[in-house]
Amino acid sequence: MPQKSREVLDRLRDLPEALCAACGAPVGAGDGITAPEGAPGRGDAWSNSAHVDHDRADVDRKARGLTPVLRWQRRHDACPTTGTTAVKVLLDRDDLTDGEAEAIAARYVGTVRRALLASRQFFGPDARDAPGRAWQHVDRAALADAAKKVLARSRGARCSTGPCAACGASHSTRWSTSPLRWSSGGPASFCGSCATHWEQAGKPFDIDEIRFRVGLRSLAGFNGSARPYGAFGIRLAVEVLGDDERDAKRDAWSFRPEQLAAVRERVWAEFPKYAPLDEQAERLAAKAERERDELRAARAEQVAEEVARNPFVSESWAS
Repeated sequence: MPQKSREVLDRLRDLPEALCAACGAPVGAGDGITAPEGAPGRGDAWSNSAHVDHDRADVDRKARGLTPVLRWQRRHDACPTTGTTAVKVLLDRDDLTDGEAEAIAARYVGTVRRALLASRQFFGPDARDAPGRAWQHVDRAALADAAKKVLARSRGARCSTGPCAACGASHSTRWSTSPLRWSSGGPASFCGSCATHWEQAGKPFDIDEIRFRVGLRSLAGFNGSARPYGAFGIRLAVEVLGDDERDAKRDAWSFRPEQLAAVRERVWAEFPKYAPLDEQAERLAAKAERERDELRAARAEQVAEEVARNPFVSESWAS
């Protein structure tokens, strides 16, 4: 082991008990890790006055029998080093992205005017009041509320009326009332995406029109002006989902995957321009081949009818 590393370990072992710069609980003598000088303070580095303030705070804390802060130079091995990481630890949410955690931290700090790391909250003379209990300085209810509001914007939230009446999505960043109702008689709402299609269509009330203008548009991108017969057989979530199915977490158009995939296939087969770009050429060619086959079949049927009406016209002559 290099000499420098041994010196660092020796210095760490010699350090007395102090408060953790992250959670604020005591770090035992010789335990934890040592933070680089100046890291926990505001700005790029601590000023001499900040050091003096902390040293004075420690004199007061020792006089009251409290664990010193030692300029917040100690930290537990497992404690986070940033407010963003602290959010994930405090909420026990490994699924949060760094962007979401950062937004939650910013909202929390901006709302309650309190820092997430102890070293940021109890800076300078305020260090006299550091409680010395893990995360005691964090308002967990306010943090949970900040997370709820941030995630409602980034991931969407549930609606009190149930999933989207059209696509069946359980979460959305926006919910709007709809003219539709569940089989139980309760009101049904549109998610943000389906609400936009409904509004662009002039807010129709007829369910056939909603299937056509909202359902086909959302499911398969269909934007034609002429209504296909039967709207390709599409059914909306409000027509299909039972009361016992409405609480499940569900993505848009996933409530009956096989049936909805068949509807989407029928739309794209008839109107290839609405299919994904990488499928359009192949679908256009397939449609042209189908139309040629249908034309041949129709011509063959016409020839058979002519021959049946006039026995003096041979099939070869008629063709």
